[in-house]
Amino acid sequence: MNFKIAVLGVPRREQIIGNGLTVAFIAIFLLIIFYDTYFFYVILLIEIGLSPFIAYDFRKLYIESKRLYGFLSILKYDSIANKILFSKGLRVTKGKFRIIGIRTPILIYDSDSVYEAETKVPIEIEKIDLDKAVSPYIITASKWATGFGCFEAFSIVDKEYEGVVFFIIRKVPFKITSEPDEIRFQFKGCAIETIIKPLNYGFEVSTYMYGCEEKFKASVELFCFNEFYGRKVKAKAKIISAHGKFVERNRMISEMKYPFLLIVTFPRRASLLDILEALGFKTPVLACSDRGEIPCKIIAKAYGKGFRAKRSYEAKLYVM
Repeated sequence: MNFKIAVLGVPRREQIIGNGLTVAFIAIFLLIIFYDTYFFYVILLIEIGLSPFIAYDFRKLYIESKRLYGFLSILKYDSIANKILFSKGLRVTKGKFRIIGIRTPILIYDSDSVYEAETKVPIEIEKIDLDKAVSPYIITASKWATGFGCFEAFSIVDKEYEGVVFFIIRKVPFKITSEPDEIRFQFKGCAIETIIKPLNYGFEVSTYMYGCEEKFKASVELFCFNEFYGRKVKAKAKIISAHGKFVERNRMISEMKYPFLLIVTFPRRASLLDILEALGFKTPVLACSDRGEIPCKIIAKAYGKGFRAKRSYEAKLYVM
């Protein structure tokens, strides 16, 4: 199938009701277990304090689910014309959907997302021609899914579906190159060379070590960085770690599973892990459709173990 729809972070209303009943059952069960004990009053006070926040979040999620799945009910995919058709016109704003994934100091995974409108006056759409839908995007993540993504998106203004965000990710061939594409380090009696070669949907890194003993080490890392409302976000992944060997080679390929993917969600509901799974990417990831320089770089390092001899060099990355 050429086209897939992925709903992120918003379950159906039946599931929300089921989850709410489960939470209520657990709360009652705890009170029954600790009845006639000191903990009964502690748990009761905690539940009374938390219940307004839990109720508010469940109500908000229920409303969002009603709007999102209502929007999906008016959506139809025409496989012959390769178009998304809406049974009625939608008033939308156009902007950017930004998402991050981070690890807290205690290694708990956290994700956040936001929609930033770029047009103040809504436009009306009745269909989307997928053959013409080439929206620039970038998504990058380390092995542990820390990183960021940015996509061109639409947000619905109509009250019935208000706040629903959707965007199309199209499988566009790209290659990643670097400047410079060769990095060399010279030591006494030892030479280390790193070559970055562009490939379809990624790149290949090769590290050659000439006349180096085991005490010499070399590594190549991908480092991407961005800011999200004052929070510094980075994706860091080690591609090569060499120990005196003649050659180490590794590839980093990020190819989508489907030609077209429609993401439907609400801000703050989707996680970076959700998007990576929907795209069929395995971490680490670096995928981009916009040509030119990207906020990523290759850092090559070489050093001698046991004595002061260290070299490092940064190469800028570009999409071609």
